[in-house]
Amino acid sequence: MKYGMIYGPSAVVLPDKVLRERLAEMNGTELKLLVYVCLSGGECDTASACAALGITPSEADDAALKLSGWGLLSADGKSSDGRTKKKTPVPKDLPHYSGEEIGRIIEQNGLRTLMDECQRILGTMFSTAEINKIIALFDYLKLDEEYLLILVTHCSKIGKRSIAYISKMAYTLFDEGIDTPHKLEYRLKASERVYDMEPRLRKLFGYGDRAWTPREKDYLRQWIGEWDFSFEVIEKAFFITVDKTGKTSLAYMNKVLSNW
Repeated sequence: MKYGMIYGPSAVVLPDKVLRERLAEMNGTELKLLVYVCLSGGECDTASACAALGITPSEADDAALKLSGWGLLSADGKSSDGRTKKKTPVPKDLPHYSGEEIGRIIEQNGLRTLMDECQRILGTMFSTAEINKIIALFDYLKLDEEYLLILVTHCSKIGKRSIAYISKMAYTLFDEGIDTPHKLEYRLKASERVYDMEPRLRKLFGYGDRAWTPREKDYLRQWIGEWDFSFEVIEKAFFITVDKTGKTSLAYMNKVLSNW
């Protein structure tokens, strides 16, 4: 029997040489993902692939890594022409897991203790949607149990007990390369020092309850978290700044502190 392709009004381009060499080795998920990426104009994210193909994030990522190893797909956060892509989707586009998938992932990875401990730390019982977010951090971002417990404990300590907040923070940290417990502890230690010193700095600067600007947050993180300055040193830089400029200027303070 002979087989022939029936083309409609358009066609999809697939990589030729490597595909011919690897086609017999591919499983169904790998082949479906490759075709879907081609249908999507050459690039897609895990969430959209899972929704279109009916596969889990783990299955999609495993297939992508195999295809990447064969030279058929780029799965390192860049498109094939070298343009950097966002590492993770925005929170509204996170993968969604069915009840059956959630149960399987929890049982296979022994996550019941993790869920119980997170609920104890936050003082709440998780809804199905909240469990989904935790599972996504573990299964999709590959953040381990130790990482998640450190993060949940930190958020509880600073009064941010919403799973939505914790999930958003995890994705932001991951996007910055903070993806291991050791890296996380180092970053959060600095963040907690900033948090503890913040009320005194607000009073010193006369800022009241207004929100910090992104640039101001960067200054505080640098002075306290990276340069390890005490409140007394920052206070001295503040008085020098006021004497020289007649006002509160964190930009000028940064110039002073960068020379110490």
